[in-house]
Amino acid sequence: TDISAAALTSGFVMVANGSSYAGRALVASDLTGNLDSLKPELTKALYLENPINGDDIPMWEPGVDITITKIVVQTLGGTSTTINFKKRTSGGDVNLWTTDKVITNFVEYTSFDSAACAGGDYIHYICTGKVGVSTGIKLTITYTED
Repeated sequence: TDISAAALTSGFVMVANGSSYAGRALVASDLTGNLDSLKPELTKALYLENPINGDDIPMWEPGVDITITKIVVQTLGGTSTTINFKKRTSGGDVNLWTTDKVITNFVEYTSFDSAACAGGDYIHYICTGKVGVSTGIKLTITYTED
């Protein structure tokens, strides 16, 4: 479907031919091109009670190639939690960041050292350090399918 005119507002797209696509945030890479160029941003979330140093928790295996666009992390209680995410690939583990991130409350990341994930990779949350007694951690990964 060719798009000659489109309006993006709050995750809603109205295409000139009258079709609409609602319910997902859309990334518009080319509004004058093909509808396939609009990729929905999808999310996966995990809430972990009582995270501990050494946690290595598999979150999911995407099944298709993806690119991670944002990670939101919130710790509940405690002083800080040091985390990273890794991709478990057939060639070994690859961290999303080369340096672990210290989380003291709520943070949103949109920059990664290795954001592309192949369909067969498993995405893991890892905790490499903790100060204080944390009662939980909320993790949300936003991504697009390639």
